[in-house]
Amino acid sequence: NPNSAMYAYLYGRCLTGDESEKMFRKAAELDPKYYWGNFGMASRLLSKTPPDTAGAIEYFRKSIDIDNSYPSPFQQLANIYLQKKEYANALKYADLLAVTTPDQFQPIKLKNDILIAQGDKAKAEAALIEYSEKNQHDPQVKKALVDLYRNDKRYADAIVYQRQLVALSTRNPGDALFDLAKLYVTAGQNDSALTAINDAAGAGFADYRRLVHSSIFEPLRALPAYTEIAKKVETAAAEERGMRLAILKDSSEVLKQRALAEKLDLPAPEFSFLNLEGQTVSLADLKGKIVVIDFWATWCGPCRMTMPLMQEYVDSRPKDVEFLSLNVWERDSSLVRPFLADMGYQFNVLFGDKEITDKYGVTGIPTLVVIDKNGVIRYKHIGYDPLADQLLAWEAESLL
Repeated sequence: NPNSAMYAYLYGRCLTGDESEKMFRKAAELDPKYYWGNFGMASRLLSKTPPDTAGAIEYFRKSIDIDNSYPSPFQQLANIYLQKKEYANALKYADLLAVTTPDQFQPIKLKNDILIAQGDKAKAEAALIEYSEKNQHDPQVKKALVDLYRNDKRYADAIVYQRQLVALSTRNPGDALFDLAKLYVTAGQNDSALTAINDAAGAGFADYRRLVHSSIFEPLRALPAYTEIAKKVETAAAEERGMRLAILKDSSEVLKQRALAEKLDLPAPEFSFLNLEGQTVSLADLKGKIVVIDFWATWCGPCRMTMPLMQEYVDSRPKDVEFLSLNVWERDSSLVRPFLADMGYQFNVLFGDKEITDKYGVTGIPTLVVIDKNGVIRYKHIGYDPLADQLLAWEAESLL
């Protein structure tokens, strides 16, 4: 039905780039009162490089005029105005978002970000505390308060809310206890930090690399108790890895052959990006090597789950394999370096753009790509896989 706004919109969802924009525009023109046609058009304009924010604002407002019960247009408009530093408009739409999603933390977090951006930390703190008092069991607001106080170097206040996060983390408190230890050592409370690390290890914390590489724990490393606790975490890490790879015991050959059978034959698009050290890294310069690329972002949960596996692979990879950690879709690139330092990762990190994700057909992250010595994409994985490091080892070995 070429005259159906709904079908035009749905078809646009199946397309990308200018073709999707064409169909969304058609949907909005066929029926100016069709919510999804206007919303699709707004979203497409916002995703362009560079984004057409003026056009996106117009279509998001039209979407709201048609149906103001959906939260997304309010959230998008608040974020657009936040980026434009038009804080009054940003706060207006953040407040309207709260009306559509009562008792949810997202509007409060957005309002908090806007207030901090305009330098009003007192109002941001008050809004978070008010929400926290009404929602005692919401860990998101506790985390936001910890971040606010830590960034303001009010460590005693940050510790109060981090302890509340520990109490709320009944199933797996190890990470929360580890973060508590970081606050303690930053506040100069080394004994309390050691106790928290020991408690974290007892609760199942097994991220040995993060413990031994994070610079924040440098004041503790000369203490005998720290060495003992580090060994405890190292043992837990080895046990965790053994459990993860136990699935391979009886089926490794089957899994290996299945992985190698999914071989591709696609030319790898060229790229050239700066890495964290300011050096230019291009695919052309790596010809003759096998290249593994991990597309990721700091905000991506599955990416965070995958990165310890990538570090294990990097630590054991053959010398003819180059591993590139390609940061994409990042909201704030300044978060990348401290994230890597805190987690103890040692990658060659490049900063990519939307164009490279389009060229490589990246529709979700993490995405892993294996390129052979002749610049041909041979393997591709999307999403978290607990055996990702082993899959890469098999695939890269087959290409050597």
